[in-house]
Amino acid sequence: MKILVLHGPNTNLIGKYSNNNLTLGKINKALRVQAKNLNQELAIFHFLEEGKFIRQIQRRRKSIDGILFNPGALAKSCYIIREIIEIIDKPLIEIHIEDLPGSKNNYKKSVLKPTATNRFYGSPIPTYVKGLKEMNKFYSTNSNQ
Repeated sequence: MKILVLHGPNTNLIGKYSNNNLTLGKINKALRVQAKNLNQELAIFHFLEEGKFIRQIQRRRKSIDGILFNPGALAKSCYIIREIIEIIDKPLIEIHIEDLPGSKNNYKKSVLKPTATNRFYGSPIPTYVKGLKEMNKFYSTNSNQ
């Protein structure tokens, strides 16, 4: 299973907000370890601009099985991303991490909510890992139907 992991704006600055010296590199390492345990292959990207997310989703739409996306502050305005998710018809797991300012509000007001297969909010690494596990759960549930 191939998962596209997208980190939203300012996720690279998580260490400035968390009290545990967390970095985007540490999050990615934890994701890779978990993905290996779940027989998943990850393509991980971090962008600041919405257009780059769209380009990556469009380029990989035929080679991925799902998307794990932390949109950050884009969550309240990323209608173009929502549209491409609807067009490609792949499961989207939306996550928001509590260590970034405004994250709870972004989670509540996300325009991705209608297209998301599931959504999670919480501490960084456990929330991302929960998203990866949810992707496996989605495919195991839907393959039995």
